[in-house]
Amino acid sequence: MKRIFLITCAVVLLGSLAIAQGGRGQGGRGGAGGIGLLMNESVQKELKLTSSQISKVEAMMESQRGQRGGGGGGGQRGQGGQRGGQNEEARAAAIKQLKSILDDGQYNRFREISLQQAGGNALMQAEVAKELNLTADQKSKVEGYSQDMRDEFRDMFQNGGGGDRQAMMEEMQDIREHYSKKMLGVLNSDQEKKWKEMLGKPFKLVRA
Repeated sequence: MKRIFLITCAVVLLGSLAIAQGGRGQGGRGGAGGIGLLMNESVQKELKLTSSQISKVEAMMESQRGQRGGGGGGGQRGQGGQRGGQNEEARAAAIKQLKSILDDGQYNRFREISLQQAGGNALMQAEVAKELNLTADQKSKVEGYSQDMRDEFRDMFQNGGGGDRQAMMEEMQDIREHYSKKMLGVLNSDQEKKWKEMLGKPFKLVRA
């Protein structure tokens, strides 16, 4: 039971990467998790989603779960190039479908909220890296920090976590925030300014 809880914690904390990466990649990357923000009541209110739109998003997520269930396979590091391409294709398809459900204003705000939730991890998104004009060196550093974060979570799983569940959740959140700051630390002043513009108005996510 403890191991199941730890895995669940990791999924919750890293789920904000999902819309960024597409497909079933490494370290919390996945197709439905980011889109799953649209199932959060506070996000629905912020975007003023209709019941019809919510139903369509639910159907989209269910379809993605079915595709992942039939796809098999995990995210081995040695498959990074091939899997990265597959992830980008899956992401592009998801965005196209999502844009057919949301209007432009809703999608743009959803993207801002998604970036806020992802934090520095969002720098691993291909289009974010392009918008910020990240250099190859910056991309390499961000990927390195991401791997370090995944390694720390893996160590927590292997060590069994410890005792208090709430304390464990807080520790995992602290780790995520620590590496998010490191990732954002690679940006220069112009990139930092652009990043803040991309985030839009701060949003307080209310979890059920």
